[in-house]
Amino acid sequence: MSSKRIFLGIPVSGEIREGLITFIQPYLERTGFRWVRAENYHITVVFMGDVPEERLTNIKELLRIGLAKVQAFELPFQAYVWAPRPQDSRMIWARYQKVEAFRDLVQQVWSYYEQISPEVQQRKNPIPHITLARFKPEADRAGMDFPRHPLAGLLVDRLILWESVLGPEGVRYVPLETYALGVSQ
Repeated sequence: MSSKRIFLGIPVSGEIREGLITFIQPYLERTGFRWVRAENYHITVVFMGDVPEERLTNIKELLRIGLAKVQAFELPFQAYVWAPRPQDSRMIWARYQKVEAFRDLVQQVWSYYEQISPEVQQRKNPIPHITLARFKPEADRAGMDFPRHPLAGLLVDRLILWESVLGPEGVRYVPLETYALGVSQ
């Protein structure tokens, strides 16, 4: 049985991508960090994991119907952070504020996905973020105090269902479907 490793996420605009590239520039030569490629920047809404291909059509259809009712919203930028917590961090995130619209969106998508895959465990307290780097404990973090580097808020007006494909140059995300969100009047 063939499967695809998929997730639903929020794409980032060119302006935000450029801001993130500017932010990470001074840190790129540090040892022990694995930096996420700019074309892979996104905010995960729901990671579905390895999904049998025969379920993919149903997932796409449920998302198309359910997301047609969701209104676009703004995610305000919060800060660059050591994640998931400073005391046991292993990543750098561009973290966005937890707004009710994001929490509602995640819960809604989980409810659709559970109709097809009731065995999945949903994440209870999602944190909207863009992963910028992963690192090991021995990484050179000396002097990496993140300045108040401004980043634009993110307009969430569409979602993309991506397949995560591992290749010789690392992971790349292949868009499978795009879902436009409604704009409130």
